[in-house]
Amino acid sequence: MEGFPLKINDVPTGDELDSGQNGELNVKSPCVFKEYLNNTKATDEIKETSGWLHTGDFGCYDQNGAVYIFDRLKNVIKSFGNMAVFPVELEAVLLSHPAVAEAVVVRVPHPEYQKAAKAFVVRKRDDLTKEELLEFFNTRVAKYQQLFGGLTFIENILKTGLGKPIKNVVV
Repeated sequence: MEGFPLKINDVPTGDELDSGQNGELNVKSPCVFKEYLNNTKATDEIKETSGWLHTGDFGCYDQNGAVYIFDRLKNVIKSFGNMAVFPVELEAVLLSHPAVAEAVVVRVPHPEYQKAAKAFVVRKRDDLTKEELLEFFNTRVAKYQQLFGGLTFIENILKTGLGKPIKNVVV
């Protein structure tokens, strides 16, 4: 990357990834803060001794060096034995269905998996059924990414002034 070093690391393994692959964005620059004041533990959690800062952002960069940020890692859903499920990826699959206007995926408690993904969907067509959407969805995601928390149709998704869904309101 030009300007300052940037790398993407795989979330579960920490391995460095190539352009076009999604993971946590890490930066290294003289402009990166030195440390949290009087909080070594917090500093150690996000900054490596080599100077790399873990931004907590989930994204990628392309072959031209353009950076894309999709979500915050704090939104990740750990399910199925600590598998990382990213709501933004599941929302993209739901939105690829022609009868889905809007979708938001949140983390909910689950008796078997501890946490699971649940989707709230605004339909373009009233005749879209849960069964039809789940069949479409489940053929496009891995088993651990399925909506074990459920799927609920709603009339609208509340958003902030910047247009970002307010996820804690839909739960």
